[in-house]
Amino acid sequence: MSDDTGDPTATRKRKNSRKSRKDGGEAASEPRVRGKRRAELNARVVQDLEALRRSVDEMAEHYRVRVGGLIADLMQQIQGDETLAQDARPLPVKAAESVLEALRSTDIKPHKGRAKDFVRVQRLVRKLRSHSADV
Repeated sequence: MSDDTGDPTATRKRKNSRKSRKDGGEAASEPRVRGKRRAELNARVVQDLEALRRSVDEMAEHYRVRVGGLIADLMQQIQGDETLAQDARPLPVKAAESVLEALRSTDIKPHKGRAKDFVRVQRLVRKLRSHSADV
């Protein structure tokens, strides 16, 4: 890798000098273009991440309301509701024992916020609803 003078570093010097031109050539403006594009793309990524975060918050809220409502319905069926003039329908002994066992054996850790805990709660509510439907 040498030029006509026989200097092996001459070619390397020429390549490096082209990259560092400050006369407004292509090599000098390229980093500015990349930097601007990089900033624009990163701004878009942040916007999309913010949108994703809002979606997750909305999903969690809808889930909380839906499952909380199902649990409230189960409680209302068992306890009755005076405001609705609904009589209590207590669970039979075997069903109550089964429900208590299911409630106590479900291992959830709310402070961790794990998806598998949401799945466990959903299965538990489904199971409890089937017990109350059998009554």
